[in-house]
Amino acid sequence: PGARGPTIFSDWQTQIVNSIYLTPEGDRKAFYYNTWKDVVIPGMEFDPQFYLPNSRQELVDNPPQRKYLAYFRGTIFHREGNAYSRGLRPRLHYLFVNRTDIIYGTKVKDCDRKCYRKEMTESVFCLNPLGWTPWTLRFYQAVMTRCIPVMIADDIEFPYENEIDYSTFVLKIREKDVDNIVEIMSGMPEEERERRRREMDRIWRIFTYQRPSEEGDAFYATMAELARKHRAFKTSKEMEWT
Repeated sequence: PGARGPTIFSDWQTQIVNSIYLTPEGDRKAFYYNTWKDVVIPGMEFDPQFYLPNSRQELVDNPPQRKYLAYFRGTIFHREGNAYSRGLRPRLHYLFVNRTDIIYGTKVKDCDRKCYRKEMTESVFCLNPLGWTPWTLRFYQAVMTRCIPVMIADDIEFPYENEIDYSTFVLKIREKDVDNIVEIMSGMPEEERERRRREMDRIWRIFTYQRPSEEGDAFYATMAELARKHRAFKTSKEMEWT
């Protein structure tokens, strides 16, 4: 569950503290997460229009017009104030308030899942500002729609970082530099944008859970990462796992 990890279990510290956690919460500052022991996995997208190969290939064969510079729909202003997202999401709102080429707003009733996906496919960049934690399903949805992910979360750890060079397709902006986000996005040449989309074309399936699972998808990649962790553990005297 979002932002809770193993703490959802009241007795986790006595029963499973040394277990390997498979979690989408790749938060390097979370007290329960150990980057040496645990495995960050992709969040699960259940909607076939996102994860099915035929749906995505259509975006490659018939690329839609990318008429928006950037896109985000989700919680912006939270009742907990700046404790939520460290104030980044409201800050972005004020940065974008007069931009007609950026969709930055809350979810709306007249925009269903099909509309949501369409808006992503028509955007160059998909924004992923942290919320309560660094991770968000939007990152994976962005890759599935060829929308360049913009990560604004300093403490995030991605899945399979030993195998994937995220700098080849993700635009990561430090939280302290967020005021420059429009200039950074606008300044990326079109050939570089297309190169990043092609890189996503090459690896996107590793973030999807195909039905049934198939070689190269998230399930197979997770099993490979578990095997790698197990081999590293066998040569270590630092801790025991259950």
